[in-house]
Order: sequence, then C-alpha cells, then structure tokens
Amino acid sequence: MDKKLLLKLNGGNHVQGILREFDSVKNLAMDECVETVTSAQQKNIGMVVIRGNRINVLEALEQYHNTCSTAAVSWLLDMGLQGPSRGQLQ
Repeated sequence: MDKKLLLKLNGGNHVQGILREFDSVKNLAMDECVETVTSAQQKNIGMVVIRGNRINVLEALEQYHNTCSTAAVSWLLDMGLQGPSRGQLQ
C-alpha cells in the first residue's frame, strides 16, 4: 500500500497515482492521480476508484519491500505487476 503505480487501462488511457486500498475483485482506490490521455495531455484527477476489469497492465513505480503484506504482493503479481520490483520481493 501507499506505493506509486502506473495503470494502463482499456481504451489506452494511463493513470498514475498512489495505491491506497484494493478489494477481492481487484478494484483499486488510488490518490494523487494523474490521467494521461495522450503523451501531451495530462490532467490531475485526485482520488479515484478504478474497477479491476478496466486494468490491462499494472506497473510498480517504486520498489516493494517486506513492509508490504504477502497478500498484497500476491495480488499485485496476479494483476501482472511489471517494473523494477518484479523478482526482487524480499
């Protein structure tokens, strides 16, 4: 939790923000979000809830340490976690 993520959504939009909560059906509550529609067009959208079925790719922008719960790490890996922390879980 409280780690920065980049989400690639259905329709080609990207959302970057800080993970606050998630549930069993992989819906995410994220804060301080910025949506990127095109490479030149970004807008701050604040706190959002994103339905799990809209997420194509989830990328960690920060390394996850052993402070992250095992359940959260497993869930993120199930979502297709990519980025610097893959394979570096402690």
